[in-house]
Amino acid sequence: MRPIPSVSQRSPAASARSQASTPVAQQHRQRQQQRQQQPPLLRRRAAGAPPAAAAEAAAAAAAAVEHGSTVLPWLPAFALLALSWQGPRLASAAADFLKPRKCRTCWGAGYTLCDACGARGKRGGAFEGGPLVPCPACAGRGRLQCTACNATGLANSWLWKPSNDPGWGARGE
Repeated sequence: MRPIPSVSQRSPAASARSQASTPVAQQHRQRQQQRQQQPPLLRRRAAGAPPAAAAEAAAAAAAAVEHGSTVLPWLPAFALLALSWQGPRLASAAADFLKPRKCRTCWGAGYTLCDACGARGKRGGAFEGGPLVPCPACAGRGRLQCTACNATGLANSWLWKPSNDPGWGARGE
């Protein structure tokens, strides 16, 4: 197998072209040199901690190291970076967690259907061979208060109180 000839061995014109400096090549080299001399472009800051907070965190880390704390010096900076990176996501998750959510047991109604009477409110009758009597479990109503949400209809009822007007519209008074 023959070796591939180099550019200078192929033709005299090709070697002259490769060694000659064309105006386009000169402009290209100049642009590359200018780019290397310029400082790198800074990205726009994403939502996160302001520069003052970063300076305070750095000062706190330096003070902790001076006082003989066992906290690693890079830990506060890492925590600040993580919070600034995940801050909007954490805020959104906290807002979703604090919204009033319907109870999954009663679907926000505050009561469940009585299993003893099949939500009829009465027991007995022709199928059981006796008279119809009010259900002792639900007192003839056919429904029981939901124990999962304490009859509020909200899964996070520890945060939201029941509304005074439970009709249509916004919750509250």
